[in-house]
Amino acid sequence: MSVSGSIPQRPSFGTMISLTKARCIMRKFLISLRRDERGVTALEYAILAGVIVVAVIAAGATLSTSITTAFTTIATKISTAV
Repeated sequence: MSVSGSIPQRPSFGTMISLTKARCIMRKFLISLRRDERGVTALEYAILAGVIVVAVIAAGATLSTSITTAFTTIATKISTAV
């Protein structure tokens, strides 16, 4: 009869040291990532730019009929005066 599973072997000493180094490197990276605020600032500027774009589009949609009417009136007066 064969055993369905094998007994897991303990990692070698060299493997344990490299895992410890990897954990240390990952921990330092996460700490530096948490302290770095450059990405947060860029995200804030991106959100602000998006809000400005939406406001400009909304203003353009709202004022488009008024602007069209004003230019039509000016064009009519100019063509009548000539």
